[in-house]
Amino acid sequence: MRHLFPATGPSSLRRGLLAGAVLLLLFFLPSPASAQTPEAVRVEAETIVYDQATQRLEAAGNVRFRYKGITLFAGEVIFDLAAEHLTARGRVRLIDAQGREMRGEALSYDLRLGLLDIERAQAIIDRMYVSSERIQGTAQRIVAQGATATTCDPARPAYRITAKEIELIPGDHLTARQASVWLGSVRLLTLPALRMSMRSGEETARSLPRAG
Repeated sequence: MRHLFPATGPSSLRRGLLAGAVLLLLFFLPSPASAQTPEAVRVEAETIVYDQATQRLEAAGNVRFRYKGITLFAGEVIFDLAAEHLTARGRVRLIDAQGREMRGEALSYDLRLGLLDIERAQAIIDRMYVSSERIQGTAQRIVAQGATATTCDPARPAYRITAKEIELIPGDHLTARQASVWLGSVRLLTLPALRMSMRSGEETARSLPRAG
């Protein structure tokens, strides 16, 4: 059975959002015999479609999705409840359970395994701004391809690191491979690999390489 909740105006939008939210909350309420308490999925959108047979939810239009400590904003969201797999497109903004913020054009997220994949991505991780063609990883290890990283204002960074690949271990260190260090528009040096501390702002600053 498919449930459709369209919104064509302010009053119908409120009814659609409420109906969608109630449907999902009721769906996730545990039965008395259940040994575990499932977490509720909360979705707000202009249109919500839920297919009970396939346990597939589709939301479109200013979507706000919350589940297992994450909050996701996007133009379109598809969530496979059985597999706990989430996809999103259109000005994606994700705040994960650790409070890290990531943005991009498209997202694929296996919530059961904790595997994340974001295209045309931007992220803030331990005071480090990272922009990348693609960010993949888990809460413990994040890999950015074709990436730029800086602790400065990303719009006008005093320095930045560009690399073929940047691996981040949150709270510990960053490793940039085939890396270049830039001061403004000037390339200071190129290294096969560059490792920087992510344990504190002071340690990050001290681990920056210096030319000359």
